[in-house]
Amino acid sequence: MKVDKIISIAVINGLTLLLFASLLAGCQKTSIHHAGLFTKYTQQNSRTIASATISSDLEKHFDVKQVYIFCKVNDINVEQCFKKNFEVILKRYEDKNGSLAQGQKDELIRQVNFNQIKTNTEVIAKSMIDKMSTHIGQLVSKRESFCRVNSKFYIKRCLGQYIEKDTMSVLNAYQGHNREMNGHEYLYLKNKIKEKFNTSLAVSLDKLQSEEKKS
Repeated sequence: MKVDKIISIAVINGLTLLLFASLLAGCQKTSIHHAGLFTKYTQQNSRTIASATISSDLEKHFDVKQVYIFCKVNDINVEQCFKKNFEVILKRYEDKNGSLAQGQKDELIRQVNFNQIKTNTEVIAKSMIDKMSTHIGQLVSKRESFCRVNSKFYIKRCLGQYIEKDTMSVLNAYQGHNREMNGHEYLYLKNKIKEKFNTSLAVSLDKLQSEEKKS
């Protein structure tokens, strides 16, 4: 009876994880969002796509940072994905507002520079991660203290054991205060938070290994 109960719990947990994975996969396959949490942040560089009338009008209808975020979580070749999808967006803009002269189109493509959009998006993401740093630091400190007491031979494994769980905890807490976040931004920030955890836990690993050598 007890075994049956354990099996049932395991099956339920497995189905829950599968459902969550399916939801994330669904987010990745959907079309690019027009706007999201990143949209309300002003681009950081002085040269922005709002420097011309056409690009300014386009930006009112579509946040180009969303293209970069979509490609970052869906494609290995982010720059190629960005250029391809921006051309699609530009075509939709022309369908709605009339065709652009080739010179105007070339200038607009020049203004929407991949490296600039990438930099702007990464700067905004860093500012968001900075706001989560206290929460991340608390979880890292808690994990470090646990592993200091309970793990002598497998410190690295101990430190990284709950990185996925802790990443989701931080992400969901941040999302709770930022309801504008769309699915692609959620996945993009998930990766950024995990990177932050990996960096912080690497420091903890060095510290604990150093302590172990001295003991």
